[in-house]
Amino acid sequence: MNKQERAPALPLTLSLKARNEKSSLAAQEDFSNLYQTYVNPVFRYLYSRVNSAEDAEDLTSLTFLQAYRSFSTLRDQSRFAPWLFIIARNKLNDFYRQRENNTTLNSEITAGSMPELSEVFELDERIKQLRTQIFALPEEEQELIRLRYLGELTYREIAVTLGKTEQSVKKSIYRLLARLKSQME
Repeated sequence: MNKQERAPALPLTLSLKARNEKSSLAAQEDFSNLYQTYVNPVFRYLYSRVNSAEDAEDLTSLTFLQAYRSFSTLRDQSRFAPWLFIIARNKLNDFYRQRENNTTLNSEITAGSMPELSEVFELDERIKQLRTQIFALPEEEQELIRLRYLGELTYREIAVTLGKTEQSVKKSIYRLLARLKSQME
């Protein structure tokens, strides 16, 4: 009797599984059709709100991804459009919240630590001027600068590299920097 009681359970399980797979396929097909119907209207709606095709595309993707994940919870497919646009609006609100947080952070950085455009331009000009002066130096002096500031070698390491004493390297670099500084002023 135990074998007979268990025997019908297997086909019943298979038929329920097959029915669930069929309904799952049907749900995917339904969602695919709804996607085709609503993807452009959702995109246009979001684009009108964010004025950026790239952001609207991202938000549209997020909207449909959320809708796909939650599609099984939708009880009445005739209410798909309002439900979808609620999701789109929620994604839009998330977008603005994230943007507001980034804007706040950016404005704090800008207000607190970012130099003015004129300062950046002036600094750029001074860097160009310094670069020109360095390239005008004799090769031996350029090498001192390269080893010290690009190679980040100590005075002792530079002295060993160039076969000089540490004191002569220090003096040469100090004099060189003083000369460059006076030329920059």
